[in-house]
Amino acid sequence: MDPAAAAFAQFIEVGKAQQSERFLFVACLTLVTSDALHCFPKEVRMGSHVPHTSADSDEQQVALIWKSNWNLGKVLFLLSRYLVFVDVGVSIYYNLSPVLTIPQCQKSFAAGSSLTVVGVTIAEAILFLRVYALGGRGRAWGLGLGALYVAIHSAVFGALIKFITSIKYAPSPIPSVIACLPVEAENKMLSVVFILILTSELVILFLTFWLCFTDHKESKSPLILTFTRDGLFYFLLLSAVSTGNIICNLVAPPAYIYLLSM
Repeated sequence: MDPAAAAFAQFIEVGKAQQSERFLFVACLTLVTSDALHCFPKEVRMGSHVPHTSADSDEQQVALIWKSNWNLGKVLFLLSRYLVFVDVGVSIYYNLSPVLTIPQCQKSFAAGSSLTVVGVTIAEAILFLRVYALGGRGRAWGLGLGALYVAIHSAVFGALIKFITSIKYAPSPIPSVIACLPVEAENKMLSVVFILILTSELVILFLTFWLCFTDHKESKSPLILTFTRDGLFYFLLLSAVSTGNIICNLVAPPAYIYLLSM
C-alpha cells in the first residue's frame, strides 16, 4: 500500500473511532444525568438513624447529604458526584465540535484528561478517609495515610503533565469530520498514570480488609458492614476505570488509545 493510501486508511479509522467516542460520551452524559436525577431526592431528604445507646432507642431524623453539616466528607462527595458533568461536557466539546484549532484541541484534551484523573483522585480521597475512620488510630495513622495519598497522587499528576505536554496535533485534512488529529505522544506515561492509581486502589483495599479482619473482626456494626461492602464495590468500579485505561493505552488500536482517558 502506498503512503497516501495508508494515510487515508488511517484517517478513516480515526474518523470511525471518533464517531464511536461521540456515541459513548452522549451515552455517558445520559447515564450520569439520569442517575443524578434519580438520587437527588434521596440526597436532599432526611433519613432515619437509630442511636447506638440502649438508653435512647427511638429513631432520629438525620440529614443525608444536602442538609447535613459541611465537612470534608460532604465536600468530597459533592465534588465526586457533580464534577463528572464538567468532565463529560469537556469530552463532548472535544469530540463533537465541528471545527477546532490545534490550540483548542490541546487545551480541551488537557482539560478532559485532567478532569478524569482529578475525579478518580477525589474518589480515592473518599476511600482514604474511609480507611482513616475505620482505623481510628489517631493522628499518626491519619498523617501516614495523608502522606501516602500525597506521594502517590503527586506522582500521578507528574506523569499526567508529562503525557499532556508530549501530545502533538497535526492539521486535520477534513476538520468538519475530524477536528482533532493527534499524531504523537508519550502514551506510556498515560499507562503510568493509571498504574499508579490502580496501585493506590490496591493499597486501600488491602488496608480496608486488614482493618476489618483485625480491629473489627468481631464487630457486627451495620456501619462497619456498610464500609466493607461499599468500599469493595467502590474499589471494583475505580479499578475497572484504571484497568480499562491501561488496556486501551497498551493494546487498543491507535484510534482508540484515548477512549477512556477523558
